Amino acid sequence: MTSEERRRFCRIPFHLDAEVTCAGNRYSLALLDISLKGVMVGRPADVELHNGTLCQVRIPLGTEVWIEMEGEVAHLCPERIGIKCTAIELESITALRRLVELNLGDEWLLQREFDALLEG
Repeated sequence: MTSEERRRFCRIPFHLDAEVTCAGNRYSLALLDISLKGVMVGRPADVELHNGTLCQVRIPLGTEVWIEMEGEVAHLCPERIGIKCTAIELESITALRRLVELNLGDEWLLQREFDALLEG
């Protein structure tokens, strides 16, 4: 089974800057994609992190709307950092769910992903 077949959460390409705080350092990193379970951000050469590093992610959706989550570095590549969401407040999950809903365009697929999130 390929990683795409195992993937339970669709990634939504999303291009803007996200504020990521890890190990006491704050970075403005390019958000590459987002899902109900985490984010993928760009990795500048000077950002030195390790798998399991705890992070806070803040993504602006408008002047007063943010998605904020706590997470941990799940995987590292030379150009990307995958951050798995470990905690998210109700207001942020509501905004994230709406963002995914608008981008998937399929109510059944959204419900399947949300159910998988609640199971996991």
